[in-house]
Parts: sequence; C-alpha cells; structure tokens
Amino acid sequence: MAKEYQKWESWMMKPEAPWNPGWQHGGPHLLFEPWRQRVADMFGNPQPIAKLACRLRPVFPINTGTEVERLVITGCALFNQPHTDVTDTIPEVKRRDIVRMLGDFVLESGIRDVSFIVPGSDLLVGELRDHFHPFIFSSLEDVARHTPHGGHASARLFGAAHAHARSDAEIARALERSGDALVKAIAEPIGAITGVPIRCISWTQYIGEHITKASDIAHRHRSVAESVYLERVRTRTSYQSLHKLDPERGLKRTVANNIFYLAEAMYLKANPETAVMNCEFADTFWTGLEQILEQEVWGAFRPFIGMVPEEVRQPWGY
Repeated sequence: MAKEYQKWESWMMKPEAPWNPGWQHGGPHLLFEPWRQRVADMFGNPQPIAKLACRLRPVFPINTGTEVERLVITGCALFNQPHTDVTDTIPEVKRRDIVRMLGDFVLESGIRDVSFIVPGSDLLVGELRDHFHPFIFSSLEDVARHTPHGGHASARLFGAAHAHARSDAEIARALERSGDALVKAIAEPIGAITGVPIRCISWTQYIGEHITKASDIAHRHRSVAESVYLERVRTRTSYQSLHKLDPERGLKRTVANNIFYLAEAMYLKANPETAVMNCEFADTFWTGLEQILEQEVWGAFRPFIGMVPEEVRQPWGY
C-alpha cells in the first residue's frame, strides 16, 4: 500500500502517508481519502467490482454494489512507435510485466468469464478503416513528402518500412499476424498462469451490432471530434504529421475512433454485468465523450471501466 501511495502522490517531496506519526493533516490528506476508500472497499467488500476498483483506476464514478460477472480486456493493435504500421512482436521485458500484472488482476477479481479483444482484418471494414493513420497504407515516397524533415531516411525513422503503397489485403494480413501475436504472447499466457479461460474475440464480435447507431451519434457530434483532434495535433507527433498531410483525413480518423468508443458504450449499457480492463494509453477518448454518453447512451448509468497502471498500458509493440 505504501509503495502504491508513493506513486499516487509522486509530487510530494517527502513521501508520507496518514499512518505515519509525522503526517500533517490538510490538503494532501483530503486527496488521499478516495484512494483509502478504494482500499477499504476491497477488503470490506468481496464483490469483483470493488477488487477491480482498488487495482485499476476507474474512468468514471462507480457503484461498488454493481454485480460484475464478465471482464473484457481492451487495448489496441501492436503499432510501431509512430503508430503508422503494425508489428507482430512485443519486447520480452514488457511482455513479462504485462502478463504478470494483468494475470494478477484477473485472478484477484475472481471473475471466470474473461474476454480479450484482438484486432484483425475486421478493422478495415467501413468507417472503422478511417481510424488508421493513412501512412499505414502509403508508400515510402508518399511518407517522405510529409515527414518533418523529408527524405527516405526520415520516413523510415517515422515508421515507413514498406517501399510501396499497400492494399487493404496486405494490411489485413499484417493485422491478422499482429492479432495472432497478441493471443500467443499475452492472452494464452494469462490463461495459463491464472487457470481462467481467456476468450479471444474480435472488435466486431464485441461491438459490431452497435456500430451503425454509434456512427450516427459520432457524426451528429462532429464538433466534439474536432476538439479532440486539435488537442491531439498539439500533443502527438503522429497527429501532427497527419494534420500536415490532410486535416480533414485527421478529423475522419478521430470520428472513427469515437465510433469505436460509442459502440462499446452501447454494449456496456446493454450488458451492465460487464466490466472493462482498459489497457489503452490514456482515457481521453472516454472522458471527452462523457457528455454525449450521458445524453445519448447511458443516462445516469455508468459502467466500470478501469485503467491499468501506466507501466502496462499500450503501446505494447515498442
């Protein structure tokens, strides 16, 4: 607990905690209260949601009385560093930590119905295709024209290992290889160490029936996607290159990402017994959509969506 608390309050010059004799009551003590309550819930409430809430950071306020019977582990494909290509390898040091920590979470939750979402060629269908960076389809020449310094060397550093433009069929094969790698390197080992069967399913198996309605909502709230997109242009290199290439294409990418999250939100509303272990890099897509989710999908309902610790979040491919 003390180790976790030091990470939680890393801004303090001298790590302290309320159980120490020298603890000074005041502002920091008040910040500690929600964390202490999560620990108390874990030990005082045997429900899976309370255990998950202690180990994962909830994206939204939770109801610890909610009965959770299914756990879904979500993340993204094994992208390269600039997210302009997919890979089928995971650094071994990182892989061991991911399997150990996610396995601990699964085991401690007590949930036996666990699904692991695996990306594949289904992500190239319809509007879902737009969520990929266009460099994933581009030739080395095309990428070179739009990278910060130009030239083939810069393009290769930016992730363009392929000399020619690639078809959807080629990308589909790369995605399938990447998905197979996730199953073999992450999902199956988690199942082996926990004794819990891990069901590997595709994104469309998970949220496919909700994508059409999610698309309608995403397009009606295009202004939200614009705000998210411009913030990402400001903070992420891959979005900066995309903005230089085609701002409208960058916005389409953000709308497509919103479709994913809205469809998942609809699934969770329809299946309130499901909790999500979110391995994404950040929760900004969820929090950016909260007002729309409340108005269009959830109302007062809030599912349990918990962020794993930063050290085992995506990206996993580098």
